[in-house]
Amino acid sequence: MSDSITVDRGGLELLAEARPLWEALYDRHLEYGVAGLATIGRELSWPLRLARYRRIFVEHPRAVVFLARLEGAPVGYALGHDEEHEGEQGSCWRL
Repeated sequence: MSDSITVDRGGLELLAEARPLWEALYDRHLEYGVAGLATIGRELSWPLRLARYRRIFVEHPRAVVFLARLEGAPVGYALGHDEEHEGEQGSCWRL
């Protein structure tokens, strides 16, 4: 069996499959500890993150989501958009 990695490019519709990835990252951060910082509950983490992503798509209509899959199962994602900083055009990427 070969490891077949594919990357889909799309919009908010791809984020439904990103939720388990975000929650795994959340759990990993808790596992390592948060250095005494306050954290929001796991049940609120994804809804708040998704709301942030939706705002990005409103503010940056050309935003894009990349969803990586290994043998069809989601293994990673990124959200990117164009952004201007100090008069220069660039790209911004988020998890």
